[in-house]
Amino acid sequence: MKNFVCLIIILCFFKESIQSQQLHFIRGIIDQYVHFNQPPITQLLQYTPERDSVLTVRNDYTSLLYQDYGQLQSIVQYDNNRIIIFSAAFNNSFFYLDMDVPDSLIRLHLKCPKNYELPLNINIINKSVVYRCFCDECSMDTYSLYRKLEKNMSDFSDITPEVYKDLYLTGTYFYGYADSQRGIIKPNDGRIYLPVVADTVKRPPMDTELPSQYWVQKKTYINININNIDHTVLFRDSHPPVGTDSVGRSMLLIWNKSKDHWFEYTLKGNSTTVRSNGHWLFGTVKDGRDRRTKYFPQKESPGRAVRDSAHLSFSFDDRVFGRGGNLYSPGILYLFNVDTKKYIEWHTNQGDSEILLVQEKTVYYRIFDAIYKALIINGERLEEPELLVKDNQLVPFIHWAFLGK
Repeated sequence: MKNFVCLIIILCFFKESIQSQQLHFIRGIIDQYVHFNQPPITQLLQYTPERDSVLTVRNDYTSLLYQDYGQLQSIVQYDNNRIIIFSAAFNNSFFYLDMDVPDSLIRLHLKCPKNYELPLNINIINKSVVYRCFCDECSMDTYSLYRKLEKNMSDFSDITPEVYKDLYLTGTYFYGYADSQRGIIKPNDGRIYLPVVADTVKRPPMDTELPSQYWVQKKTYINININNIDHTVLFRDSHPPVGTDSVGRSMLLIWNKSKDHWFEYTLKGNSTTVRSNGHWLFGTVKDGRDRRTKYFPQKESPGRAVRDSAHLSFSFDDRVFGRGGNLYSPGILYLFNVDTKKYIEWHTNQGDSEILLVQEKTVYYRIFDAIYKALIINGERLEEPELLVKDNQLVPFIHWAFLGK
């Protein structure tokens, strides 16, 4: 009887823990204040289907992130560490949000010695925030100083560049910002070196080595899209489309770390986004528009009439065509299981669509002004999706999602 009671208590606790996981979204725009009459709204929204308002504003970060007419430079979600990093341009400021307890943005206190400048970006390595201080007047040996924030996110300690071998990269891409890293492969050497120091001799290699069939005969640059506890994804090459009704290709080299297995894979689109969570890679098929070629004369992502009907400032089309934008999105979303190598794709008929979050057997995605939830059946197909929310003023600017309390 006692064991039965204990089992009931454990099951109840487990059920309560699952139910306490609330779906959250982040609404935001990565751009300069100068392009707006007022700063772009950046908010943490909570999905509350039991209320009259399905989306409830939990926190508004606008005034915090856009001080002194600054610019929100990036929002990067680190699922393995359960944090989201916000980078703002004023005084090179960085903030983090704890996904488990998303109460408020917490400022990261980065400090550099005299004559050293604060970093323009930060990195995640293992469980720590790592950054580099720069000194333009110093010698090559002392040009960069490397530091790590401790667990309290306030105190710091000095480190060596060798820690970059475990650099955590998410593949996050948002119209000009990419959380990726260029690597260097030397002739007849399977290691990938990171240009995080000026001295080429002292550049640290990543904690991986390519199989001999992928070694090169001359110095080669390669883009590291993803590096986390599950896999490494390298972007090897891309090809333009072969006709006006086709899309290009992206050639990837993937390391499945749990199986210690390297393999090649080709995705549709020559500028396709690639993110990762667990054994899933996922993203949106995209093509970089080359105006010098015949393939993209006024080629427009599908669903323009629907997007125009919302009369949005800084819309999807402003981003892909205006201020240097140069992308074509055919409205194709995909999932790829690195373990089983099974591929799932679906067509949204809307260029402004993206996957927001992938859990083990569930995917959340946005099609312009609507967010859907679908179960992944046997890792091979999607169940009929469930519409969670539709709002043509809030939802088009939602680009991040997570489960938290």
